Amino acid sequence: MKLDREEAGNLGGGAQGLLEPELGFPCRDLLLDFLARKQDAMCRLWLERILQGYAKSTSRFLAQEQDRFRNPVGYTLKENLPELYTALLLGRASDECKRALDAIIRVRAVQDFSASQAVSFIFHLKDIARQELAGEKRIDRDDSVLAAFERRIDALALLAFDLFVRCRERISEIKTNDVRRRAYVEQRLAANPARDARNRSE
Repeated sequence: MKLDREEAGNLGGGAQGLLEPELGFPCRDLLLDFLARKQDAMCRLWLERILQGYAKSTSRFLAQEQDRFRNPVGYTLKENLPELYTALLLGRASDECKRALDAIIRVRAVQDFSASQAVSFIFHLKDIARQELAGEKRIDRDDSVLAAFERRIDALALLAFDLFVRCRERISEIKTNDVRRRAYVEQRLAANPARDARNRSE
Protein backbone atom coordinates (compact mmCIF):
# COMPACT_ATOMS: atom_id res chain seq x y z
CA MET A 1 0.00 0.00 0.00
CA LYS A 2 1.33 3.42 -0.95
CA LEU A 3 0.19 6.55 0.82
CA ASP A 4 -1.82 9.00 -1.25
CA ARG A 5 -1.24 12.75 -1.06
CA GLU A 6 -3.83 13.33 1.67
CA GLU A 7 -2.47 10.54 3.86
CA ALA A 8 1.11 11.69 3.35
CA GLY A 9 0.09 15.18 4.37
CA ASN A 10 -1.44 13.92 7.62
CA LEU A 11 1.48 11.88 8.91
CA GLY A 12 2.46 14.26 11.64
CA GLY A 13 0.35 15.29 14.62
CA GLY A 14 -2.83 13.98 13.01
CA ALA A 15 -1.43 10.47 12.90
CA GLN A 16 -0.47 10.29 16.55
CA GLY A 17 -3.82 8.86 17.58
CA LEU A 18 -3.33 5.96 15.19
CA LEU A 19 -0.04 4.80 16.64
CA GLU A 20 0.04 1.35 18.21
CA PRO A 21 2.58 0.28 20.87
CA GLU A 22 4.51 -1.93 18.44
CA LEU A 23 5.74 0.94 16.27
CA GLY A 24 4.36 4.02 17.97
CA PHE A 25 7.28 6.42 18.23
CA PRO A 26 6.31 9.99 17.18
CA CYS A 27 8.33 11.46 14.30
CA ARG A 28 8.61 15.04 13.12
CA ASP A 29 6.13 16.06 10.43
CA LEU A 30 8.78 17.29 7.99
CA LEU A 31 10.74 14.06 8.22
CA LEU A 32 7.68 11.87 7.65
CA ASP A 33 6.56 14.01 4.73
CA PHE A 34 9.99 13.65 3.11
CA LEU A 35 10.06 9.87 3.66
CA ALA A 36 6.52 9.52 2.29
CA ARG A 37 7.41 11.41 -0.90
CA LYS A 38 10.47 9.19 -1.34
CA GLN A 39 8.58 5.91 -0.84
CA ASP A 40 9.08 4.49 -4.33
CA ALA A 41 12.80 5.33 -4.40
CA MET A 42 13.34 4.10 -0.85
CA CYS A 43 11.62 0.77 -1.51
CA ARG A 44 13.63 0.31 -4.71
CA LEU A 45 16.90 0.95 -2.86
CA TRP A 46 15.75 -1.30 -0.03
CA LEU A 47 15.13 -4.17 -2.45
CA GLU A 48 18.50 -3.63 -4.13
CA ARG A 49 20.27 -3.73 -0.77
CA ILE A 50 18.52 -6.97 0.19
CA LEU A 51 19.40 -8.63 -3.11
CA GLN A 52 23.06 -7.75 -2.60
CA GLY A 53 23.06 -10.44 0.08
CA TYR A 54 22.73 -13.13 -2.59
CA ALA A 55 25.24 -14.34 -5.17
CA LYS A 56 25.40 -12.10 -8.26
CA SER A 57 23.67 -14.56 -10.58
CA THR A 58 20.94 -15.21 -8.02
CA SER A 59 20.55 -11.50 -7.34
CA ARG A 60 20.06 -10.78 -11.06
CA PHE A 61 17.44 -13.50 -11.33
CA LEU A 62 15.55 -12.30 -8.26
CA ALA A 63 15.53 -8.75 -9.59
CA GLN A 64 14.55 -9.53 -13.20
CA GLU A 65 12.31 -12.60 -13.20
CA GLN A 66 8.67 -11.48 -13.04
CA ASP A 67 6.97 -14.87 -12.75
CA ARG A 68 5.85 -15.27 -9.14
CA PHE A 69 6.04 -19.06 -9.35
CA ARG A 70 9.55 -19.18 -10.79
CA ASN A 71 10.72 -16.39 -8.51
CA PRO A 72 8.74 -16.51 -5.23
CA VAL A 73 11.53 -14.77 -3.28
CA GLY A 74 11.80 -11.76 -5.58
CA TYR A 75 8.04 -11.51 -6.02
CA THR A 76 7.39 -11.65 -2.28
CA LEU A 77 9.91 -8.91 -1.57
CA LYS A 78 8.65 -6.60 -4.32
CA GLU A 79 5.03 -7.03 -3.28
CA ASN A 80 5.47 -6.64 0.47
CA LEU A 81 8.29 -4.17 1.12
CA PRO A 82 6.05 -1.16 0.30
CA GLU A 83 3.52 -2.37 2.88
CA LEU A 84 6.22 -2.51 5.55
CA TYR A 85 7.45 0.95 4.57
CA THR A 86 3.94 2.36 4.90
CA ALA A 87 3.59 0.79 8.35
CA LEU A 88 6.82 2.48 9.43
CA LEU A 89 5.55 5.84 8.21
CA LEU A 90 2.23 5.46 10.00
CA GLY A 91 3.77 3.91 13.10
CA ARG A 92 1.09 1.26 12.97
CA ALA A 93 1.53 -2.50 12.69
CA SER A 94 -1.71 -3.04 10.74
CA ASP A 95 -3.03 -6.43 9.67
CA GLU A 96 -1.70 -5.70 6.17
CA CYS A 97 1.74 -4.98 7.60
CA LYS A 98 1.75 -8.19 9.64
CA ARG A 99 0.67 -10.25 6.61
CA ALA A 100 3.40 -8.63 4.50
CA LEU A 101 6.04 -9.27 7.13
CA ASP A 102 4.85 -12.84 7.61
CA ALA A 103 5.09 -13.49 3.84
CA ILE A 104 8.70 -12.28 3.70
CA ILE A 105 9.77 -14.10 6.84
CA ARG A 106 8.20 -17.37 5.68
CA VAL A 107 10.32 -17.21 2.52
CA ARG A 108 13.49 -16.41 4.43
CA ALA A 109 12.79 -19.07 7.08
CA VAL A 110 13.13 -21.87 4.51
CA GLN A 111 16.39 -20.43 3.17
CA ASP A 112 19.81 -21.01 4.71
CA PHE A 113 19.67 -17.97 6.99
CA SER A 114 20.33 -17.65 10.69
CA ALA A 115 17.76 -15.68 12.68
CA SER A 116 19.93 -12.54 12.61
CA GLN A 117 20.52 -12.85 8.87
CA ALA A 118 16.84 -13.43 8.18
CA VAL A 119 15.70 -10.20 9.86
CA SER A 120 18.74 -8.05 9.02
CA PHE A 121 17.06 -6.78 5.83
CA ILE A 122 14.87 -4.51 7.96
CA PHE A 123 17.89 -2.65 9.34
CA HIS A 124 19.11 -1.81 5.82
CA LEU A 125 16.44 0.87 5.77
CA LYS A 126 18.31 2.86 8.42
CA ASP A 127 21.34 3.37 6.17
CA ILE A 128 19.15 4.12 3.16
CA ALA A 129 17.15 6.76 5.05
CA ARG A 130 20.32 8.45 6.28
CA GLN A 131 21.79 8.48 2.77
CA GLU A 132 18.65 10.00 1.29
CA LEU A 133 18.42 12.63 4.01
CA ALA A 134 22.07 13.62 3.58
CA GLY A 135 21.20 15.72 0.53
CA GLU A 136 17.99 17.22 1.93
CA LYS A 137 18.73 20.77 3.12
CA ARG A 138 15.26 21.44 4.55
CA ILE A 139 15.66 18.78 7.24
CA ASP A 140 18.07 18.99 10.17
CA ARG A 141 20.62 16.21 9.75
CA ASP A 142 21.17 15.83 13.49
CA ASP A 143 20.98 12.20 14.58
CA SER A 144 18.03 12.94 16.86
CA VAL A 145 15.84 13.67 13.83
CA LEU A 146 15.94 10.06 12.69
CA ALA A 147 15.92 8.50 16.15
CA ALA A 148 12.14 7.92 16.35
CA PHE A 149 11.91 6.51 12.83
CA GLU A 150 14.81 4.18 13.56
CA ARG A 151 13.10 3.00 16.74
CA ARG A 152 10.14 2.06 14.57
CA ILE A 153 12.51 0.03 12.40
CA ASP A 154 13.86 -1.69 15.52
CA ALA A 155 10.32 -2.51 16.65
CA LEU A 156 9.50 -3.99 13.24
CA ALA A 157 12.65 -6.11 13.44
CA LEU A 158 11.48 -7.52 16.78
CA LEU A 159 8.16 -8.51 15.22
CA ALA A 160 10.09 -10.15 12.37
CA PHE A 161 12.27 -12.08 14.80
CA ASP A 162 9.22 -13.46 16.61
CA LEU A 163 7.72 -14.56 13.28
CA PHE A 164 10.98 -16.18 12.21
CA VAL A 165 11.24 -18.19 15.43
CA ARG A 166 7.66 -19.42 15.03
CA CYS A 167 8.28 -20.37 11.39
CA ARG A 168 11.44 -22.32 12.24
CA GLU A 169 9.63 -24.07 15.10
CA ARG A 170 6.86 -25.08 12.71
CA ILE A 171 9.37 -26.36 10.15
CA SER A 172 11.11 -28.38 12.85
CA GLU A 173 7.77 -29.78 13.99
CA ILE A 174 6.88 -30.86 10.45
CA LYS A 175 10.27 -32.58 10.02
CA THR A 176 9.93 -34.35 13.37
CA ASN A 177 6.44 -35.58 12.53
CA ASP A 178 7.68 -36.84 9.16
CA VAL A 179 10.51 -38.80 10.81
CA ARG A 180 8.07 -40.31 13.29
CA ARG A 181 5.67 -41.26 10.51
CA ARG A 182 8.42 -42.96 8.52
CA ALA A 183 9.65 -44.81 11.61
CA TYR A 184 6.10 -45.99 12.36
CA VAL A 185 5.62 -47.27 8.81
CA GLU A 186 8.96 -49.08 8.89
CA GLN A 187 8.08 -50.70 12.23
CA ARG A 188 4.73 -51.89 10.90
CA LEU A 189 6.35 -53.36 7.81
CA ALA A 190 9.07 -55.05 9.86
CA ALA A 191 6.42 -56.62 12.11
CA ASN A 192 4.61 -58.11 9.11
CA PRO A 193 7.15 -59.04 6.40
CA ALA A 194 4.58 -61.15 4.52
CA ARG A 195 2.36 -58.11 4.01
CA ASP A 196 5.44 -56.15 2.96
CA ALA A 197 6.24 -58.79 0.34
CA ARG A 198 2.68 -58.70 -1.02
CA ASN A 199 2.77 -54.94 -1.20
CA ARG A 200 6.03 -55.03 -3.12
CA SER A 201 4.71 -57.64 -5.57
CA GLU A 202 1.62 -55.57 -6.23
